[in-house]
Amino acid sequence: MTELRTIPSRELPKTPAKRLELIAAVLASFIAALALIVSAYSAYWQRVQARALVWPYLQLASSDVTEDGKSDYRFLVLNGGIGPARIRFVEVTVDEKPVSTWDEAVKELIGERPPNTMIRNSVHGRIVSAGTNVNAVHVIDPEVAKAVAEARHRLQMQVCYCSVLDECWLVSSHEEPAPITKCPARSTSFKD
Repeated sequence: MTELRTIPSRELPKTPAKRLELIAAVLASFIAALALIVSAYSAYWQRVQARALVWPYLQLASSDVTEDGKSDYRFLVLNGGIGPARIRFVEVTVDEKPVSTWDEAVKELIGERPPNTMIRNSVHGRIVSAGTNVNAVHVIDPEVAKAVAEARHRLQMQVCYCSVLDECWLVSSHEEPAPITKCPARSTSFKD
């Protein structure tokens, strides 16, 4: 017949000194695990705070009157956030058709216009500091400005921008910024 062997079970140390060593080891392991959890939690909140400190918030707006009441049309890119915005993609459409320049956009909106009636600023690749704005286009001729302002509902601008931490958003003329994973490739059609 086969003999069954019993395996000795682990017993708690019998001496008080050994018991204290075991309790100290368990407590040290617990404290180390707790420190690791607190460290991870702190790192998470530091990242949240860093993101908040560099958060850009671009808004697209238009204005059709100067402070003294004259007709004057401006299409603005404003940064209402607390961090700079790096603009990586710009698209302008009229009646949902892409245009390549502000001149072409105004021509689509109102037809031919006299020369030297607009000031254009390139927006693509620009960094817009917190609390500042950029006039993407400024129509200075009062008659042309009035005509563009009346047709502005047909004009749409879409901008993709990123924070210095490479978190990106897509904003359009009629919508709030929405977070996206990355900006689309540079629009080759819009050149202003």
